[in-house]
Amino acid sequence: MGIRLDWEVNTSPGGRTVATEDPNQRRQRRSMRMRFIALLLGIAAGLGVVWAVIAWRLDDANAYIESLLRDTIEAEFAALRLGDRLAFDAIQRSATDDWLIYQSQVFDAFQNGKLAGTLELTGNVRDIEIDGTRGRAIVEWTDNGTPYSQAWFYWRYEEGWRRVPPDYTFWGRQQELRGQNVTVSYRDVDAALAEVVGLRVEGWVASTCGPILQCGDLPHITIDISADLYANWGWGNGTGSDWTFTVESPYIVGARSDQPFSGRTLETVANGVAQRLIGASQGSSGSFNLTTDPGYLIDATRTWLVGQFIGIDSGSTLIQSMAEISGRPSIGVLIRALTPESRLDSVLTAVNQTDVRAANLNWSHFFAYRLNLEAEYIRIDTNLVYRLYDPAMVNRVTERAGSPTPIPDDISVSTNDIIDGPDGAPTIIANVRMTFSDTVQQENIYFFWRDGTWLRGS
Repeated sequence: MGIRLDWEVNTSPGGRTVATEDPNQRRQRRSMRMRFIALLLGIAAGLGVVWAVIAWRLDDANAYIESLLRDTIEAEFAALRLGDRLAFDAIQRSATDDWLIYQSQVFDAFQNGKLAGTLELTGNVRDIEIDGTRGRAIVEWTDNGTPYSQAWFYWRYEEGWRRVPPDYTFWGRQQELRGQNVTVSYRDVDAALAEVVGLRVEGWVASTCGPILQCGDLPHITIDISADLYANWGWGNGTGSDWTFTVESPYIVGARSDQPFSGRTLETVANGVAQRLIGASQGSSGSFNLTTDPGYLIDATRTWLVGQFIGIDSGSTLIQSMAEISGRPSIGVLIRALTPESRLDSVLTAVNQTDVRAANLNWSHFFAYRLNLEAEYIRIDTNLVYRLYDPAMVNRVTERAGSPTPIPDDISVSTNDIIDGPDGAPTIIANVRMTFSDTVQQENIYFFWRDGTWLRGS
């Protein structure tokens, strides 16, 4: 027989009770919880106030330190405006005399520009960065109405901020802008420049590869804007990549505030990109001597491309006339066909002509190149001159070698239509203007078309 145990507490007929907490204890526990939360909030608020005070004091201290640096920069520009060398020198500081000597030369250059009426020492501070005891400022002045900016460096001594030699490690964080064909590597100082460089070089690649040159499977290009004075500028120099072009930050010597990608920096990058795109189009590792016809054609194409990139007349008349007469793709046809043994008649093939007369090209840039080359040959080795002349003009070469003239400062050439020479060969009479210091010499020089190239005939 099983055992059954029933535990029941009857409080009312048919009812059952549920145990509940004492209301007083529940209120006490809730009160303790609220006091604990209030305590935590109070502590957090207190810490917040403390941090706010600390941050405010730090900001106030940083603002004061920055104001002292701005005062120092203004004092430096005031000394330049007044021509007060002693006051200017007092702001300079270095462990060696080299910096002080250099700054003395800078002072003289500013004074000369001021006296000439070309410089306005505005002293605008475009940006300031402070890291402990070192400071960097981007300061501005105008030259012929154009604003220029340069990075100046300072150190905070006990007696205040002093101008010191450049600290190129204090150029900001390393960053990158990556596009479809081009990446720009830069640091904070060059941020505005980097954005323009990336857009412009992307545009150069797009407007050249396909419409002009056949670049093939072009590798990704990196433009490295560097403030490293020990860097080697150009393609692949010290970077380990043949497709990385290193260029110096223009803010080292002064960049246009409104157009940082201009002047020497613009020309350097444009020349580098043009050179590399031409090399990609050639698809050949063959070397081209710039004193030969194919070497000239490659360099003339580079010069023309640079003009297209930066929007100037480069003076590369032969390539320009090819583009105008036969279309820009003819330039790519020429570049692809060139070998180190090529001659000028490669141009005729590229423009679908067999007769130099019918091609109607402008050869003046080539003649100027040849005359400059001749002047250089006479200086270093007159035997090299003979290959530039028609074989019938040997006596003329000997005469020139016997009484060499100085190398011209400038040679400009204009040409007339092709005529028939004494033997019926195509002939151009070049009107040549040579500048020697303060004198100008003008003469007409004959060039004969011989075996696929132009040779001097007078």
